[in-house]
Amino acid sequence: MEFTLTLLVKRLPFSYEEEVRIIVKSNDDYDNTNSLLRIELDLNQVIEEIIFDLWISGEMFNEKSKELRDNGYSGVIKEPKLYEEPHFIVKM
Repeated sequence: MEFTLTLLVKRLPFSYEEEVRIIVKSNDDYDNTNSLLRIELDLNQVIEEIIFDLWISGEMFNEKSKELRDNGYSGVIKEPKLYEEPHFIVKM
């Protein structure tokens, strides 16, 4: 149990992120060979907005956005814009 609590510690540089961490302990004979625990939920009720990592490729962004839409998510999905070149308009 003490080790599990360390999984809930958020490092300061990432404190701006609003994430949810779910830790599950099962008393059943849980088969973890595929390392996935599936939970039924409505993505639109738990996720307000998704902004992808800065280093994601355009192809991966499109693929993952489609996957989210195919799974019923209808909220905002954004590409990161931090490294996008600025577009200036200079009127003379």
